Amino acid sequence: MDRTYWQKQTPEKPLFDEIIWGKPQRKNLAGNLLIIGGNSHAIAAPSEAYKIAINQGIGECKVAMPDATRKLLGPKPPPNIDLFASNPSGSFSTKAIDELKNDITWATATLAAGDIGKSSETAILFDKLMALPGLQAYTADAADDFAASPLPILRRKDTLLVLEMPQLQKFALNAKLSHPFTHDMDLLQLVDRLHEFTNLFKCHILMHHKNHIIAASGGQVVSTKFETVPSNWKVMFAAAATVWWLQNPSQAIKSIATAVTQLELS
Repeated sequence: MDRTYWQKQTPEKPLFDEIIWGKPQRKNLAGNLLIIGGNSHAIAAPSEAYKIAINQGIGECKVAMPDATRKLLGPKPPPNIDLFASNPSGSFSTKAIDELKNDITWATATLAAGDIGKSSETAILFDKLMALPGLQAYTADAADDFAASPLPILRRKDTLLVLEMPQLQKFALNAKLSHPFTHDMDLLQLVDRLHEFTNLFKCHILMHHKNHIIAASGGQVVSTKFETVPSNWKVMFAAAATVWWLQNPSQAIKSIATAVTQLELS
């Protein structure tokens, strides 16, 4: 089978040098990123995403968290953190969407990084967030709430989903695809499925499978082989990919795949 839609790279030999050479060097040209996440019990995901975004050369970055996280931030939250309405469980309240809109308008792209907690109110808020225009990325538990009714987000252009295999399986199952994703797939089978999947839907996919990080968009697939992949790969790669993508919005697959090679993995 002629898989012209599949390209391979390694962290040492990225495919798209022009993306690296063209990276903005001035902060005012490097874009604005809004990171959303956290709940009253955990802020690790948005904190890690912020660190990665800064290291990857974002122009400006803000973090939006529910105000119930104030107790985790100390008496004076950092100026780059905006706190919005929370519900009794410590997650975002639906009231936060109106408060978030100014930050979303400011941002070149929005990354929902995770640690959002389990809350029906937060799920409603993310549905409203998804309906807003602009580049958006979702990973970890911020992507989970879309799995039950995935078609709206799968059909949304300018959307990056950074998913584990079980998440992708749920998305495909509930989208009623005839060809499922399975854990025992070899790399060739997965590449073929992602080719079909992203030809059918407008979203971009980034996932991990057997020491490969795989980007797929518009039927094109780029795999990157690693010796090992860290356990928190979702937040790390989601943050890096969002930064490079927002700086190259018309070249999604190239920028997302390039971002994969630019992280320093310990």
